[in-house]
Amino acid sequence: MRSITLTIIFLFVCKGFINAQNDTSNNFRAYKTAFFTERLELTPQEAEKFWPVYHTFHKASKAIKSKHYKKDLQAIKAQGGIDALTDEQAKNFVTSYIDQEKQLTTLKVRFYKDLEDILPPKKILKLHKTEYDFRKTLLHEYKRKKRPKPSKD
Repeated sequence: MRSITLTIIFLFVCKGFINAQNDTSNNFRAYKTAFFTERLELTPQEAEKFWPVYHTFHKASKAIKSKHYKKDLQAIKAQGGIDALTDEQAKNFVTSYIDQEKQLTTLKVRFYKDLEDILPPKKILKLHKTEYDFRKTLLHEYKRKKRPKPSKD
């Protein structure tokens, strides 16, 4: 009986934790959407077409980075770390990195080509600055939250 009760409590705690993570992810996505929509001055029609293309691009970009990074990192660790690599092995990892960058560049070119059918050129140009501003804003917020609060002595 006690183990059933503990199991039920554990399941509720896990569900709460998962919901909290989903809420954080949803809040972040909503904040980003609002930030970009406002900065790019997207019309409802533009936003409806822009966001699916944007999310698809970022998913594909993340997949390329994650796949290569994890694979190469594991291989480097298996070899004993960067300092243990031979020059030939290091060269192979650099080549792998360059291949990853080529894939990302190809993906980005296709993304911007897709945007040409959705947004006017000035808004496409603003997108790069908006992404930079968004990262800068997030970093600023993170630093602000990490700062210790002054004591009221």
